[in-house]
This record gives sequence, structure tokens and C-alpha cells, in this order.
Amino acid sequence: MWLVFSGAALPAVVAKSDGATTAVSADVALRVDRDIEWARPAGQPLRLDIYQASEPRGTLPQLRAARSPDGTMARSGVSGASSQTTLKRRGRPVLVMFHGGGWLINDRQIMREAASYLAQHSNLLVVNVDYRLLGAANNSTRLDQIVNDALGAVVWVRQHIADYGGDPTRVAVTGDSAGAHLAAMVLYAPDLLAPPAPANDQVATRPLRFWPSGVAETQPIPLLQQALQVQAAVLSYGVFDVTARAEQGFETASNGFWLWAGLTPRGLFGPAITVAQHRAWYDAVSPIQQIKPASERRLPPQLLHVGTRDTTTPVAAIYAYAQALQRAAQPVQVQVFAGLNHAYLDNGCNQALQMCFARDAIEPLQQMLLFLQNELGD
Repeated sequence: MWLVFSGAALPAVVAKSDGATTAVSADVALRVDRDIEWARPAGQPLRLDIYQASEPRGTLPQLRAARSPDGTMARSGVSGASSQTTLKRRGRPVLVMFHGGGWLINDRQIMREAASYLAQHSNLLVVNVDYRLLGAANNSTRLDQIVNDALGAVVWVRQHIADYGGDPTRVAVTGDSAGAHLAAMVLYAPDLLAPPAPANDQVATRPLRFWPSGVAETQPIPLLQQALQVQAAVLSYGVFDVTARAEQGFETASNGFWLWAGLTPRGLFGPAITVAQHRAWYDAVSPIQQIKPASERRLPPQLLHVGTRDTTTPVAAIYAYAQALQRAAQPVQVQVFAGLNHAYLDNGCNQALQMCFARDAIEPLQQMLLFLQNELGD
């Protein structure tokens, strides 16, 4: 069950699904193309897995879908042609997925069950991506370099996904926790592109800019901006204000992710850059600080998920981001799931958080599928 909030000060919130299910058999044959190396930044191989149902699925049963404040559908889905005809003509819609873990722990395998479920219960082609962690290169990798990995993965998908049966014109991004942050940055970083600075550049003296991993520095920026255009984003219990997190001690031992990763705490951009002296760098990787009015650049629709028991990325933080989007007239929907904690999309069971995928992830994933079908079509 998930909660419905109302009130003029709150962003759009969807209606309850009345307990309906997609009613798709769990034994749907799944094809997985594994361990595809898509880039090698700083000599570290990055890989991805591509999940898809072996046979095209029919249109999803009609659950009660997400709606905007006036009660209308946020966007109408593709209709008319059958799923098989549509897929034969265009390929499958694509979902690029980034795992969570505070940019410090986990890899794409933590999202294996979620990727499998989404592919088995839809016509989606799900691309489950690895990126560098902060601990890579002897604990010297910067957060902006991790954002570059997320951007590079999307560019790779747009260039290569047709080879695997995907439609490069229908691409959405998703992630949970730190992965939701990376998925969100795919929406904002195209406004901050610039080729990498020389190694001897005094980085702290220049604005923070991004460049997709695996992409030649000679690529024209307008073409890259076009390659980074996605049609929707689903952001589950995401980190949207990195500046505030740093001010609250993320870069210190008070953040348990450093201990779990077995690393010495340090700054997200290295020891020479701090939030007190270089706030603009932290703002550049904070989605909430990068929102522009829709009159300047309209963002793709975003669906935000969070549980009522989440203290890592609490409901208030998710609403703060959603309200900022709403003030900018950007399309956003929010779903708050009663009784759920953080990391409910991870594999298996997390005893510390009292979350189990089989029990807790299904309703959020079904709502995700409805939103994506509405935005991408079958």
C-alpha cells in the first residue's frame, strides 16, 4: 500500500492501485546479454548487462496509472499497433539502470532481481550498468567522474542498443539512492558539458564540467547533448542535494558507507576541494540546484519513489526536490509507499532495513512499469 498526499503545496501524487497486479507469469523466458564492456575510463573496465523477455509481451493490464493534479493522464501512451508490430518496427523501449550504495559500495548485481522483473513483465529492454565507485583508483575517484560514467552509459546505449533489439529513440533512466542521483544527473549534466581539463589544470579554480566516459574529446557538444536526451526518469529514494549531504558530514566517518567500503573518508572531489570553499562544485552535482524553468528547457517527466520509513533519503527530501521541479513547471509525480524503508529494490532481504525484494519491491516496480509504458509506449 502506498499513501496519497494532497494539498496545493505538494507535488502531484498518484492514486492508489487498488491492489491490482500485472498478472504476468514469473516463468517468462528471459534473455540476458552479460558482461558487455562499454567503456574503460582510467583503465577500469565498466560493464553492463542487457535484460529482455525472449518473446514480446502484450500490453500491460490496466492498473490505475499515475495522474497529474487535474486528474488527467500525465501523458498518453502509444496505441493502435500491437506490441509485436511496434517492436518489429522500432525495437523495444529501453531503460538504463544505475545501482545505489552511496557511490561507495555495491555493483550492478545488486539490481539483478529488479532488472529481471522489469524485463519479464514488460517489453522493456533493461540495461543494468556498472560505474566507478569513489574507492576506485586507490580511493581517488571523484563524484564528477562517476557522473561522467553515467553519461557515457547513456551515450553508449543510444549508439549501440539497436544491435540488441532496443529503440534508441525511446530511452528512460532509473536508479535507486545514489543510482537515482546519477539517473537525475543525466537530465541536468548536458547543460554543463566541456571536454576534460588538462591533468595539470588547477581544477579548483574552474567551474565543474562533465564529459561522458568513453567519448572522444573531439565530439561536438550539440551532438552529445542530443545523444543524452532521454524520454523519462524513475528515481527511487534518490539523493538530490549533494551540497546538503556534504554539509551534514557525508565526507566524514559519520557516514557509515565509508566503513562498509573499507575506505578512509575524504572529499567527494578529493582532499583539495571542500564544500565550504568550493560550494559551486557540489551544487553542480546536486540535481535540486540545477533545475531550470520549463520555459528555458523542459525536462522529461520524472517519477519519484520513497518509503515512509526511509531515514536515509526521507520523504521530506524527496518532496523538496519535487516541489522545486513543480515551481519550475517541470513534470513530476511522487509515490510514497507506506511501511517501506530504504533500498527496497535491492536483491534478497536486508535484515538491517527489514526489507525483502519479493515482499516489498513488487508494487513499486509495477507502478514504475505503468509510468514507463505511459511515457515510452509498449
